[in-house]
Amino acid sequence: MIQVFIVFLVTIFAVFAQRSVTASINQPIKRLEDLSTRIAEGDFTAKVKLPRVKELDGLTDNLNIMADKIQELIAENIREQQNLQKSEMKALQAQITPHFLYNTLDTIVWLSEEKKNDQVIDITRAFSSFFRISLNKGKDFLTVGEEFEHVRSYLTIQKIRYRDILDYNIEYQPEMANLQILKLVLQPLVENALYHGIKNKRGRGFLSVKGWCENSRLFFSVEDNGIGMTEEHVANIMEQINGSADPSELSNVYGLYNVNKRLELYYDNSTKLKILSRYKEGTTICFSVPEVEINV
Repeated sequence: MIQVFIVFLVTIFAVFAQRSVTASINQPIKRLEDLSTRIAEGDFTAKVKLPRVKELDGLTDNLNIMADKIQELIAENIREQQNLQKSEMKALQAQITPHFLYNTLDTIVWLSEEKKNDQVIDITRAFSSFFRISLNKGKDFLTVGEEFEHVRSYLTIQKIRYRDILDYNIEYQPEMANLQILKLVLQPLVENALYHGIKNKRGRGFLSVKGWCENSRLFFSVEDNGIGMTEEHVANIMEQINGSADPSELSNVYGLYNVNKRLELYYDNSTKLKILSRYKEGTTICFSVPEVEINV
């Protein structure tokens, strides 16, 4: 009888112990399952307390951290999209600045009065092409050939206006023509080279815009023999265009900031601008993007 009683007690204890252990594991697992379901449904504020089960504490903590990280990434993505929209609008607005419009129209009027009809035709065609490519039917990407045509149109206009101080050269490998690039990334660099490089030096200036392919990437450079910059000035500019400053607070470097930010947002950090400059010798700004062909 004693043996039977002992076996009975052991059996009862084993059953209760098994149920207790099962409950201590199943309940935390069920809470983790509920947490993962809420996260999958988009509730990133969901949290679960640590179950105090050694094997499950790490998993619970990681799920809680993951929910926080996802929430942070979504908030950051929203901020980046807002910045992107602002940058795109600013980029288009920069193409249609009043001084560029009325200066070009004044030049057309002056050429007409001087009976220089061939130049009137050239500058009017360039003017039309410039804005057609700037708008690009609302699309964010165009071909490399179109991007260089945009630069050529801009420089055609500026060459007529600044014929006494400006010479330029545009060249790129023909096989790049139908490859894809983010629009409005070269012209702001050319404008920066003209207004802050060439116009600030004495005598005639030369501006070179190049493109080439290498290791499945597209490389671009805008080089001028203008006034150039000191190392300190270059460092200051790089700090501004790579920082988190409000675009509205930027002045002389806004064009560079805009291009740098848009390249980063549409591509990655490897596409950011690089600036090489020597005071009184000139400046080169370059960048590269992945090689992508447009489906025609």
